[in-house]
Formats: sequence, C-alpha cells, structure tokens
Amino acid sequence: MKILIVDDDQEYIRLYKEILSDRGLELLGAQDPDEALTALKENKGIGMVLLDYNMPGVDNKDLVHSMRNISSDVKILINSNYPIDYQMKTLSGVDGYNDKFCSTDDLLTSIKKILNGSTTPSL
Repeated sequence: MKILIVDDDQEYIRLYKEILSDRGLELLGAQDPDEALTALKENKGIGMVLLDYNMPGVDNKDLVHSMRNISSDVKILINSNYPIDYQMKTLSGVDGYNDKFCSTDDLLTSIKKILNGSTTPSL
C-alpha cells in the first residue's frame, strides 16, 4: 500500500514517514497541491492520502475533488491542527479527519479504520 503525505511543512512529512516507515507501507511526500496531483497521476497504487487541511494557494474542496477525479477510490484522511468538528463542518467528501497533535497510536487507529477491509499489510 502506498500512502501519499501532503503537507506544506516538510517537517510533518518527515515525521509521518518516520512514524509509518516500519509498517510495511510505501510512503511518498508532496509539499504543494500540484506536486500532490502529479504524484497521484504518476504513482499508481496510492491507496491513501494523508492531507493537510490548510494547504496554501488552494481551496481544499477543489483539491479533494481533483484527487477524486484522478483516483476515485483513493482514501483521503484530513490531518489538521484545526478541531475535528471544524474540519467536518467545512470539508466533506473525505474518508476521515485527524488531529495533527494526536498520539502515534491514534494516527495509526485512524489509518486502520479507513483502510479496514482492504488488503493492506497489518499496521
């Protein structure tokens, strides 16, 4: 399973790669919307996108829509400093919401819930 980590802060990409690297997953990173869309087009098999809620220069509703147009079955987990209830009210059409300040266990639980039923390696 490939997971695309999309965040304008390279440190978050590095951190999530570190957390998830020993889970049998292939991890890709993108720091801007164009890079993320290119990664989705060029890397078949991306099963999940861990997407920062507030990407500069783009409305995330449009970004999510563009991602779905490229890969209709990709799972999208929003990852943000904003409260989850705010994320849910302002951005629909995704598979889940996550707090950037959650524990590693909570992040893994969120990913597992979204991927439940797929043929991914055990996290």
